Amino acid sequence: FSTREFVYGDAVDRRVKPSTATGVIAHFVKPSSPAATAGLRPDDWIKELDGVEVKDFADAFSRLSDIEKDQTRAEFVLLVSRGGETAVLRVKLK
Repeated sequence: FSTREFVYGDAVDRRVKPSTATGVIAHFVKPSSPAATAGLRPDDWIKELDGVEVKDFADAFSRLSDIEKDQTRAEFVLLVSRGGETAVLRVKLK
């Protein structure tokens, strides 16, 4: 899957203060991928990766790159918000 920066329009859509909003938005989720199987959808607001708050796009990119490089890793966890509801998604890599 790919992500994009959380922008002002996202804050307006989700009715949160832009100055306090952190995280990234799921931009594209490949069908039948581990992320799609876990339940991630385009436009989901990713707030945490493995229990640690995602501050911005650079932070998410760095963490996801580390996860991708770790060949021994079997899964990772996302905290996402969709339509005012929060969900924990466990993405199985193997």
